[in-house]
Amino acid sequence: MSDQRKSITISDKLYSIISERIKNPVNGFDSVEAYVDYVLEEVLVDDENSVDAQEKKRIQEELKKLGYV
Repeated sequence: MSDQRKSITISDKLYSIISERIKNPVNGFDSVEAYVDYVLEEVLVDDENSVDAQEKKRIQEELKKLGYV
């Protein structure tokens, strides 16, 4: 990941919730920023995997139409 950063804003409510959550050292986050980075990366990776699954399904359907499956 790039070292360059951009600023975003979140609601005070979300910031407070995250701040409380990261107080527990078991969670392994030392800042709200680190937590938000982690969550966004997880969501984006899940989204990429979902696209891959959709593409696999489309290919499977095409192979069936062509009589290969």
